[in-house]
Amino acid sequence: MSGNFDSKVISMVQQAPQDIREAYMRLVQNDNDGVLRLCPDLVSKYGDSEDSWGGTAAAWLAFALSMDDQFKRSLEICKLADELGWNIAGAWYRYAAEMNSADQLDYVDRAFTAATTAIEFFVEHESFRYIGFTGRHLANYGKQIAGLTCRNTDGTPRQAEEWEWARARSAALLGIHGLYLAVAINGELDDGLVEELKPLRRLAAQFGVREADLGFMKDEDAVEAIFAKAPFKDRTLSRIAISQLWNLAVDARRNEDRLLADEYFQRCLEVEILDRTPEDDAYRGFVLYNRSINLLMHYELEGENTYPEELQSVVRTIVKGWREFIQLYDALPPGYAADFSSRSRFDAAQALQAAANDPLMGLTFMKLKDGTLVPGTIPH
Repeated sequence: MSGNFDSKVISMVQQAPQDIREAYMRLVQNDNDGVLRLCPDLVSKYGDSEDSWGGTAAAWLAFALSMDDQFKRSLEICKLADELGWNIAGAWYRYAAEMNSADQLDYVDRAFTAATTAIEFFVEHESFRYIGFTGRHLANYGKQIAGLTCRNTDGTPRQAEEWEWARARSAALLGIHGLYLAVAINGELDDGLVEELKPLRRLAAQFGVREADLGFMKDEDAVEAIFAKAPFKDRTLSRIAISQLWNLAVDARRNEDRLLADEYFQRCLEVEILDRTPEDDAYRGFVLYNRSINLLMHYELEGENTYPEELQSVVRTIVKGWREFIQLYDALPPGYAADFSSRSRFDAAQALQAAANDPLMGLTFMKLKDGTLVPGTIPH
């Protein structure tokens, strides 16, 4: 248990040389200046000791440097600590130094890796107190990695490759795992963890995390506390995913990056919702209509019934989207479209008329490369 780990650390320190014990006392008493003064000599003096006191002193020094805002130097000393080797008395300080320094330097991938490795170490050594501490950090780093996958640091949408998408999903899921561990070990979901939970859930949903992925949540009290603030049910997660992807699409369109907007509109439409309700169908039609308009404007096809041969697949996408939009709204219960319009500020009646009457929905022609006009092949 955690107490056993702490007891082992204390026992090891008690048997250490006097100057090591002095440095450790400075450390636990938060005498950062004392640690910075004593540990450099200890690193040199005990660099080859069998009990790894040189590397442990380096871990303590790295921690003190991180507390002194010397973040780059702290990371350098972390590397030295690893080269010399450290014992369990240096474990928490070694990992905390790297997590804090990397985070402060915006090396979020490194901070995330350090937190993941730290949890593995403390699970192996059954130090649950430190698992709880580290879980909080892992939740924050997972949130940061996932958040920066589809948005730049200024918040504007960016193109995310498939490998980035997969990494973000893994990071978000590990972040949730870290948060769950912190709640299960500490016995409560405090305000700090709530601040991490809700944005982490939004991002996890966006990248495809669903209820079946949360099999690690076995502590009933922790699950109840988490779900009370942010339920992880499939229908909820799917709807959150659609909302997140819609926001990305709209922001990309606002930045006049209509091709990126189309990618996020498409991802939005690919989210599966089981047992769809009229609200789900109304929203899907809303997305379909906007995607088609976005493509129409990007390729400057407004008011045209003739289009270049190379744009046939684009026209197919536009027309197919409008047709499904019309079908969905025709199948809605009486009055539902008007109600949805009033709540979403989407003029469904006008949109339906515009889609149905657009030239691309009628007799359409393609212009071949030699200038010949031939009937279009948009499927009905």
